[in-house]
Amino acid sequence: MKNIIYKALLICLLFISVVACKNEAKYETTENGVQYRFFVHNENARKPVVGEIIDINMRYYTEDDSLLFDTKEVPGIFRMQIKDPMQFAGTIDEGLVFMNEGDSAEFLVDASFFYLKSKKIDVPSFIKSGSKLKFYIKINKILTIKEFEDERSILRVNEESEEMTLLKDYLQKANITMNPSPTGLYYIEEKAGNGRKPKPGNPVVVNYVGKFIDGQIFDSSYDHSEPFKFIFGTGQVISGLDEGLANMTVGARATLIIPSIIGYGEKGKGEKIPPFSTLVFEVELLNVLD
Repeated sequence: MKNIIYKALLICLLFISVVACKNEAKYETTENGVQYRFFVHNENARKPVVGEIIDINMRYYTEDDSLLFDTKEVPGIFRMQIKDPMQFAGTIDEGLVFMNEGDSAEFLVDASFFYLKSKKIDVPSFIKSGSKLKFYIKINKILTIKEFEDERSILRVNEESEEMTLLKDYLQKANITMNPSPTGLYYIEEKAGNGRKPKPGNPVVVNYVGKFIDGQIFDSSYDHSEPFKFIFGTGQVISGLDEGLANMTVGARATLIIPSIIGYGEKGKGEKIPPFSTLVFEVELLNVLD
């Protein structure tokens, strides 16, 4: 009986060992320490070259599997430009040159390198020294610069048209019948002020809530530790916000409807503001300083 139990345990241990070996991730490593493994690898497919644009799905995590970014959460198609791997050694930019169109792969990249070299920002405090980030990437399509520019010229027309349609619908639903300024700004005074009016070069202090026209808030000074301070009329903020504040005096509150042409334009702003976004700012001018 003991022999039977012993053999059964031995078989179980062997089975577990085989399964573990099969599931163990096996990575290849570049000279600069980027680890990678392919899930799908189309060796005969088109390979991107420096300067070309790739349409990708991408998500990346910390070593303890905390999700930091996912292209599914970004409106529209997510694209990156292929950078010179010699200048971005050890980063995810180096890893991308190993992929072909249609490939999907996992990469392990030094976390500090990613923030300092790829994103060119300080390493966040939650990133541990010497830790890695896990990237999961699929290249859907590769475009030359010309192909990208030709496509963007078509999309630009469509997106501008769509923005104006959405804005018109918003104005009708909000029962806003006033005409915009020559630049396209809609200025709606909610409360008159009785203080100073800002002049170019004056520091100003404001509270604001920034929304998309569907009502979704993308930023608010009330979520920060103090009101927002900047130098008025010097290009530190979008031109639509400067123009709106030019109509205000201290103590005033107003709603500013800012089309993208005087907002963040055809490029948007990072991952937060998509291209061709009309923005609605609820602004209160708290102070004008010398």
